Amino acid sequence: MEKIEVSMVVHFTDGTKLPLSFPRQAGDDPIINAADIRNAIESDKIVAEVDGNLIIIPFHNITYVSLSPAPPELPKGIIRNAKL
Repeated sequence: MEKIEVSMVVHFTDGTKLPLSFPRQAGDDPIINAADIRNAIESDKIVAEVDGNLIIIPFHNITYVSLSPAPPELPKGIIRNAKL
């Protein structure tokens, strides 16, 4: 089965954006996937391997991050089905 492509846009405090795309990283266990999402939310940085380079983005430089599509498993406390 083909992995779903995820689009992520990091919005920085200076108004710039960094678009990234990658195959969905989740495994088959929804409990572990939700825990991994919680760990990412509680982290102080985003770390990504991009074209053989390691990119580390501290959260204090970020206004917000958008991911599409949203992960199917989300930890408790996440608002679901919101509209903009």
